[in-house]
Amino acid sequence: MKNLQYKTLIKIAVVAVLACLAVIYFNRILDLIGLFLNVSFPLILGAIFAFILDIPLRRLESVYFPKSRNKWITRTRRPVCIVLALAVLTLIILLIVLIVIPEMISCFQFIAEAFPPLFEEAKLWLSGNFENVPQIQEMLDTMNVDWQALFSNIMSGFVSGAGGVFSSVFNTLISIVNGVVQTFIAFIFAIYIVANKEKLKRQTTHLMEAYLRPSWENKILSILRLSNRTFSSYFAGQCIEALIFGTLCFIGMLIFRFPYALTISILIGVTALIPLVGAFIGAIIGAVMILTVSPLQMLFFLIFIIVLQQIEGNMIFPRVVGTAVSLPGLWTLAAVTLGGGLFGILGIFICVPAASVIYQLLGTNVRKRIKKKKTSENEASQES
Repeated sequence: MKNLQYKTLIKIAVVAVLACLAVIYFNRILDLIGLFLNVSFPLILGAIFAFILDIPLRRLESVYFPKSRNKWITRTRRPVCIVLALAVLTLIILLIVLIVIPEMISCFQFIAEAFPPLFEEAKLWLSGNFENVPQIQEMLDTMNVDWQALFSNIMSGFVSGAGGVFSSVFNTLISIVNGVVQTFIAFIFAIYIVANKEKLKRQTTHLMEAYLRPSWENKILSILRLSNRTFSSYFAGQCIEALIFGTLCFIGMLIFRFPYALTISILIGVTALIPLVGAFIGAIIGAVMILTVSPLQMLFFLIFIIVLQQIEGNMIFPRVVGTAVSLPGLWTLAAVTLGGGLFGILGIFICVPAASVIYQLLGTNVRKRIKKKKTSENEASQES
């Protein structure tokens, strides 16, 4: 008993000393972490690319003559499926860019042309219906907008801003080249990982067997399996869910005869990849596009999206993603906020499944501790 207490005191002392050192050298530790992340960024990015690429790769390998014993097919299965997976991802990105971007540009050009007449008609309607309200008449008299000058200022600000951006880009050409090189290295690293994933898995297992205790090895393997299952389910589920949501949106918009059906559906499907708030971002942009055709249709479209979002959130998402990413809405919002604030869009996609892994591990540990505590209390009460 005394030895156990002595070991516990030593652990507490070590943790306290490490905590004090961390507080004293906090800035240096942050600098070292930043330096490590900066140096290893291509490898981290490559690992993320590999994980995303592995999702369609596994599906393709499962249909590329999986039962064939032919040597040529066996040798070419992995490289052919890697090329096909890259082609699929590239085609999806190109399709989104070529369909959505031109339609959005033309739509906002139409808004710039149509909004001034609508504004003047609204002023005339208000002036005619509120003739006896001097406050409104006075407000309308002061609302004289030089639209040509306004749009000219917006465009000049955009051009000057773009000029500043291009100037900054030109001045930081070395940084851009460095970024391109890092991305290329990450891409090559990702290809190497997915091409040799079984070998890397065996090497990692051998390292843990050689240098870790069996208990630690089992814990790490358990966490890695949970992480792999959660991240795979999350990314694959988000993509399938976004595809289903975009398809349902397209069918519904065709049924209700909303304009820009294909463009808005693709936009909503893409933004639905962003957890919790993505579909609403796409819906707002789509509503602005429909507003150029009919304000009443815009209202019906928003009602349609809200209903579809409820159906998707309560019926489709749980079945597609499953319980592997069982993270409450509050913690999902927290993960999205922190991930987006720290690492941008990439942080949003990574922090949600990472938070789910932590949530599940913490929940399992809490249940074990509660069960252990109740067992010890029952034993103590029986002895007394």
